[in-house]
Amino acid sequence: VIKGNRLKNIEAFGFYGMSSLKSLDLSNQMLENISQNAFLGLRSLLTLDLSHNNLYKLEDGVFNGLHSLRSLDLSNNFLSIISPRVFNGLTSLQVLATDEFKFCCLVNPSIQCSPEPDEFSSCEDLMSNIVLRFCIWVLGVIALIGNVLVLIWRVKLRATNRVHSFLISNLALGDLLMGVYLMIIACVDFYYRGVYIIYDNNWKKSNLCKLAGFLSTLSSESSVFTLTVITLDRFITIIFPFRINRMKLSQTVAIMLFIWFLCICIAGIPLLNIDYFDNFYGRSGVCLALHITHHRPNGWEYSVFVYLVLNLTSLALIAVAYIWMFLFAHSSRRAARSVDVGKTDSTMARRIMIIVFTDFFCWMPIIILGLCSLHGIKIPSQVYAWVAVFILPLNAALNPVIYTLSTPLFLGGAKRNMFNFHASFLHSETQRSSLGSYSCQNNEAKNRFQRAFILDTSPPHNKRNSKRFKDRNKTKFNENELTSESNSKNSRLEESHRLSARFGRTKLSSKQESPKLIVTADPCTSRAKNSQHPDSNLELKIRSRESKIYKQCNYDQVERKDDNSKITHV
Repeated sequence: VIKGNRLKNIEAFGFYGMSSLKSLDLSNQMLENISQNAFLGLRSLLTLDLSHNNLYKLEDGVFNGLHSLRSLDLSNNFLSIISPRVFNGLTSLQVLATDEFKFCCLVNPSIQCSPEPDEFSSCEDLMSNIVLRFCIWVLGVIALIGNVLVLIWRVKLRATNRVHSFLISNLALGDLLMGVYLMIIACVDFYYRGVYIIYDNNWKKSNLCKLAGFLSTLSSESSVFTLTVITLDRFITIIFPFRINRMKLSQTVAIMLFIWFLCICIAGIPLLNIDYFDNFYGRSGVCLALHITHHRPNGWEYSVFVYLVLNLTSLALIAVAYIWMFLFAHSSRRAARSVDVGKTDSTMARRIMIIVFTDFFCWMPIIILGLCSLHGIKIPSQVYAWVAVFILPLNAALNPVIYTLSTPLFLGGAKRNMFNFHASFLHSETQRSSLGSYSCQNNEAKNRFQRAFILDTSPPHNKRNSKRFKDRNKTKFNENELTSESNSKNSRLEESHRLSARFGRTKLSSKQESPKLIVTADPCTSRAKNSQHPDSNLELKIRSRESKIYKQCNYDQVERKDDNSKITHV
């Protein structure tokens, strides 16, 4: 036993020749460095105590020759650098005491090693349980999307009860922060997958872990306090509708500003550089300051006050208020002899039961486990993990459904939007199919109009015009230069043929000046406009084949100018 000396270094072969030594106590020294093969020759050594020193690193070969060693104590040192193979030669080791669990990952799992791993992490992953890993992703996504939808809905909604809508928006904002916290933990678990234990200490002391713990506490407390204010508003409205004035919007804003300030202070005080809150949010890999274990770390009294005393008081007020409201509404309907009293009471009771049950389901297990831990009852690590990762954030995912997404106002608006979208979709599909079939008919109609209307109006005995008449089939119709002023409906192709035949039978005298005609090849309309022509005011009104869809054609009237020939009406 060399206990209590001022040793700083142990050189190689420092204990060579002491082959019969069974126990060696080097605790409470000032050891800073141990060289390789320092304990070589201690073949019979069973116990080695190196606790309460200043060791900061252990290199390969430090414990060479200790094949019989069964117990090794390295606690209360400053070890930060340790070789992964430093314990390989300790084939008989049974007990290992260290300051951090990550050193236990370097030895056989059958060895009794302290400290124990936290309730969430393993040597490989931040979230060792695959089911919990899945739950944290699902709850995080639901909390984010659900509360964002609530905020957007409340901003767009012009509610008559602006106070209630404002309170629900604040509740959604608090629950949204819980969704951000869950996504931070999920992403860190994914980033350190397989190598987490190497970075365990760095992660717990990082600013991101502190931010995650701050958001978790801020979200939890703001959600509980906002639910209390919502319950108070409903309680005054139902129980004292005439004796007490309802909260005004300005009063509600002032109350919520005070609540947010209070919650920020509660969550931010542990971040101050105070010894009492040393590593307050870094107690576990998920950065929670929740105290439901038998351990007594720094700041555990503060955690008990926040998560047990404040929350239990708020939940008790919420439960008493909702039960009172239900009994009051039930007695009022009985006195009024309402016909639908049974149906109304059952609906109201079901809604109140859901609200109270979800609040108590999320918080009462935490409160019960906290009370058990105060009495020294050891809570299984798996129970702590499920409570902290699944039950605590569950309220943030359920509140949007209970207070907004399941209300008749939201459901009615959603149904109307879905109906309008469905009707618009059907209308667009019908119009697309109809216009597709019409387009094919439209091209064929244009070709027929071209053959029907490209005619010469001069008499046949005129040589010049006769030549044009003979070459009329060679004339090409330029549809880009022919338009109409008409605002009429879609046409039947059969009417266009009859009208073209009618134009063909029109006769002009040889002395009559050939009138100019503006003609369109569009199948929608065709108009002959000339004051001297008997059919100059004729307008072709053509309806669509589809009974419900009409296409209005509106083209400007133009005259085709050609140096060699003019398109005129016969």
